Amino acid sequence: MRKGGTTARVAAAILAAAMVVTTVIPASAANVSVETSEQGAINGVSKVIGLRGSLYDHSMGSGALEKRFAYVNRTDDTVYVSGTVEALKYGDELYKSGNDYYGEATQVAPSIVALSNKAVLVSETLQADPATGLYLVSGKYYSDKSSTEIEDGKDEDGYTKWKILAYYVCENNEVEPLGTVSGEFSTEYYYNGSTSDLAQAVNKVYGRQLDTVSGEYGYFEAKGKMYTSIGVKTAWVETTDKYAVKSVYARKNNEISFANKYQCIQWNAVTNQTEVDSKGKYLQVGYQVRVEDKDVNLDYVAANGSGFQTFTKDTGYTTVSSYPSTAKVKYEVRAVYYTETEVYENKVNEETGKPYESKTGTTYTIVKTGAWSEPFTYAWSVPSVPTVSGLKWQLKKAGKGELSWNAVKNASGYRIEYTSSPTPVTDFSSVEWDEINDNVSGEDTHYSVSAESYGATNGVENRYRYYRIQAYVYLNQDQNVRNYSQYSNVVTASLDKRSNTPAIKGLKVEKKNDGSFDLAWNSIDEDAKVYVFASKDQKMFQSMEYAYKYLDIKGKDSTGKTYQLGATADYYDYDDDDYHGNYYAVSSLKDKMKIINKKVKSNYIGTGIDRISSSALLRELNLEVGEKYYFVVATIDDANHETDRSTVTPYVANVARVAGANNTVRFGFYNDISVSGKVSATAAINITEPSTTSGKKSITMNFDKGSNVTGYEIFRKNKKGKFQKIATINSNHYVDEGLSENTVYDYQVRGYYYHPDTKKSAYSAYVYFSAETGNDTYIELKAEKKSKNSVKLTWTKVAGATQYDIYRSHTSSKSAKYSPSKNGYGNGDYALYNQKWEKVKTITKAKTVTYTDKKLKKGTYYNYRVVATYKFGKKTRQVFAITDVTLQMTTPRNLKLVVNKNNVKATWEKDAFASKYEIKYKKYDGEGRSEKNTWTTKSTKGSSYTIKSVAKGGRVEVRVRAYGSKQWSSYAQGQITNGELAAAKGIKAKEITEKDAKGKKTTAVQIQWSKVPDAAYYVVNRSTSPVAYYNQDKKVYDRPTDSNWALISKESNTDESVSYHTVPYREYKFEEGSVVGTKAVDRARLQTGVTYYYYVTAYSADGRRVSAGYTKPASICYKAVASIKSIKATKGKVTLKLTKVSKAKKYVIYRSMKKSSGFQQIGATKTTTYIDKTVKKGKKYYYKVVAIGSGANGLKGDIVTNPSDVKSVKAK
Repeated sequence: MRKGGTTARVAAAILAAAMVVTTVIPASAANVSVETSEQGAINGVSKVIGLRGSLYDHSMGSGALEKRFAYVNRTDDTVYVSGTVEALKYGDELYKSGNDYYGEATQVAPSIVALSNKAVLVSETLQADPATGLYLVSGKYYSDKSSTEIEDGKDEDGYTKWKILAYYVCENNEVEPLGTVSGEFSTEYYYNGSTSDLAQAVNKVYGRQLDTVSGEYGYFEAKGKMYTSIGVKTAWVETTDKYAVKSVYARKNNEISFANKYQCIQWNAVTNQTEVDSKGKYLQVGYQVRVEDKDVNLDYVAANGSGFQTFTKDTGYTTVSSYPSTAKVKYEVRAVYYTETEVYENKVNEETGKPYESKTGTTYTIVKTGAWSEPFTYAWSVPSVPTVSGLKWQLKKAGKGELSWNAVKNASGYRIEYTSSPTPVTDFSSVEWDEINDNVSGEDTHYSVSAESYGATNGVENRYRYYRIQAYVYLNQDQNVRNYSQYSNVVTASLDKRSNTPAIKGLKVEKKNDGSFDLAWNSIDEDAKVYVFASKDQKMFQSMEYAYKYLDIKGKDSTGKTYQLGATADYYDYDDDDYHGNYYAVSSLKDKMKIINKKVKSNYIGTGIDRISSSALLRELNLEVGEKYYFVVATIDDANHETDRSTVTPYVANVARVAGANNTVRFGFYNDISVSGKVSATAAINITEPSTTSGKKSITMNFDKGSNVTGYEIFRKNKKGKFQKIATINSNHYVDEGLSENTVYDYQVRGYYYHPDTKKSAYSAYVYFSAETGNDTYIELKAEKKSKNSVKLTWTKVAGATQYDIYRSHTSSKSAKYSPSKNGYGNGDYALYNQKWEKVKTITKAKTVTYTDKKLKKGTYYNYRVVATYKFGKKTRQVFAITDVTLQMTTPRNLKLVVNKNNVKATWEKDAFASKYEIKYKKYDGEGRSEKNTWTTKSTKGSSYTIKSVAKGGRVEVRVRAYGSKQWSSYAQGQITNGELAAAKGIKAKEITEKDAKGKKTTAVQIQWSKVPDAAYYVVNRSTSPVAYYNQDKKVYDRPTDSNWALISKESNTDESVSYHTVPYREYKFEEGSVVGTKAVDRARLQTGVTYYYYVTAYSADGRRVSAGYTKPASICYKAVASIKSIKATKGKVTLKLTKVSKAKKYVIYRSMKKSSGFQQIGATKTTTYIDKTVKKGKKYYYKVVAIGSGANGLKGDIVTNPSDVKSVKAK
């Protein structure tokens, strides 16, 4: 590569010249090279290599009737001029440039117009040739003479008048007279496909059919030439009132050849990543092509010096002209570097009156060109493809057959076709064939056909099927042009009529160690379709009605009416195009089938399988956890459904609808079925181990609470080594308090499901885990490039740390020897590997949390490990963190975006190897529309940048990259939204009593919250779990991971269906769950003693801006409220009288010397009286109480009320 040429000033001049050039595109233009002073010299444009050729053509017809062709006379005569389409108009139909006229004009760039379809002006008096009806101009024939007009004022009615400016003919209308047809006809105009007498006469002489079945004409022939279409000029014969043909003609650009092909040239891509200037414009890569030393027009038009040049962004070119196989065509390609500039203009919205920027187009400027490639000469040839031989059909088994054939050497692939008929076929010359697969691999010599792909061939109408095959080879690299062989011999195919319904044997329930189970059975045929049925009522399986919905059992009575056995209603297809047609239900079975459809759950579960898990059964059949189900497994096949088997059918029924009448139908059309025996099992649930967080004397558990989990039973191992239940929770969150410090505790937990209506339960298997109190020691490590040969390490302080050991690694090795049997994982090869670590520093000062590692090697990748040693009770423990850094310029690390007052501040980690940073950003408004279609690019030497004035509700996309040593890093990317609404605060919940229309009292929960600025509506959700995780940056809580997360209910009832027993709020534009205002009432079927948490989300008017998260939710223990009825101080003691809470087993008392904080548990009582004997005279004490009932709430969890209101008393 050589260095570049001129300066940035020259580049600017070239960009300016793009807007003022005036000449038509020249045959070639001078090369231009550019170098910017700020970014250094640009490398030269690489020479294009790897030129190669392939073919392309068009097709007409299909299958054996397909013919490949190319157009003969097509060329690209487009010229490019400066200006606008409007300025070049010559009347309403033509465009003028200099002394030339054109019929078509396209604005390809803001100041460049492409002109084509050259026109010739003719005299107004020019008449059509009397002999042919065509127009003869300068020895050429044209089908039409046209006019271009200009406005000529208004007429007396105010309508625009037009004046003819000129008459013309266009090159696209140049035609070749082919001859004529004798006779007179009733039709004046001709078009292909018509059945008129004129069309029939013309087609008989000139038309060429691809097949005799469709009767259509694929192309036309005359004088040894072929055309895709023709036209006819006629003249009216006054004496007969008919029309005679003056001439049959064809447009010259519609001439085709079956021997020609278009040539396709491809080449290797040229790449470039160097920028032109500091404005962020890249030198992009395009290509120019020369054919036989002549530049060709390509996709894009660019300014270059004083003229225009075209180029393409692709790495391939297909010729406009076609060539015979004898033609040898020379090609040359060169790469160009270009810039593109999007052009905008200021406009004003007519409706709103607001200004906006409108894109008018894109201008391209060629900045630099490379050398032409070495000449490549291409002459195409089509390889012959041998006919496929030895095509055979073999029946493999019921419902499955196989085609086989002899391999064709070098075949790219095969196409298989079929035809079907209700009667045997002996003459295949006029049948229509359909494609079944045209992408069979060239390596294959077999093709399977199953009952499904066989389609309707087992039916009466198409019971005979025939196959044939042809091989093909690809003619181009893109594999979209093929050359096919002749067709093979035709084979007759038939499938075994036996149904593929193997018996399901050995059905059993296999219990698994996680509490779930599998339904399993003996292996069956891989193509057999398997269905599973489940019901809580085993009587449902005493007869076959449970499977009728899948058997599609139909039959006709003596009058021809069709009935379906198992239908619950009559069916009529008004469009009369449904496969099943019309049918009537059997009245005597309607009610029974409705009950069966309610009680039996079923689904197709797969093909050839031999088991299904209980989790899949829960999902596919929507089973209820904790319920005992009876299961039946079946195989069903529809291969013989269309064969009338009324003489042997097992399905016979009286379909008469009049009492006492008889209308017996033998149902002869049905799917076959084979069913298993019956087994039973109870659907269970699975849970996973919770995550834990250690406190000084507590352990917090957070569960991933999935569907069908009502709650958890938590057991802790006591000092005797036995697990003792400590809680039953409905939440995903539990805190085990009052533990010993620095102690390991063992737990077992199982999940449970409970249905409050049926009172049935189900339990998961136990999961086991351990956690340690006081184990809240964490460390975080960060590495920063301090200089080009040093790294600064910073870590978080570890409480109680006695020393920090710092290790570094930058080398490793991998053994070239391996032994899968000795040091492998059992599923592949595994080489021995090591990483060399060295201790670089030991720090014994606990307050020191930084270290700078010096004298490092530039360009080296380093790993660091900081190990903190600390005291844990009487033990010494360690905790460590690992990070890495590379001593070279890298993608900016730790890109962070923060919104502050409609501005977004981007910060990133400073890189010692970077001299500056480029920040690109694009802003979007609240509706997601970009403010500009281009990126805004800025440069800074610092490690932060503030993007101002981001629209409320809008967002900004940010990209940052570093620059150093004349090189750019890749981008770090991020985006952030401005205007997340604030989290709703002040959420409160309380029980209220409501009366219905009949005066019946019910208890509901009223939720209130504070108004959120810019909020249009709110959505209130209810959960049985509190918040667990806090986002310190946003100062909000995340939503709990609990599947029991639901919208509050405006109404509810006791309907059996979960989908219909609640009605959500829809107060704002019918948005589900939306509440207008700051108050709502939850009237759901809440369970007594269960603690519910209420979360509020705020939404803007368009719904795009949403609360950033949640504040602490309001909670309420439904219908279980603890309170202190009275408090009385007597000498040396305080007596509390408590309100009784239903099903509470004990009351826990908390006391403090302050009203709002510092409460500690001082005791508990099983009665409603508690005496505090530890008070001191004259001191004021504050009390509150929590009522607890083990496993006593409406979901079988513990009742744990909210703390009561505080009451105080002064001790005596």
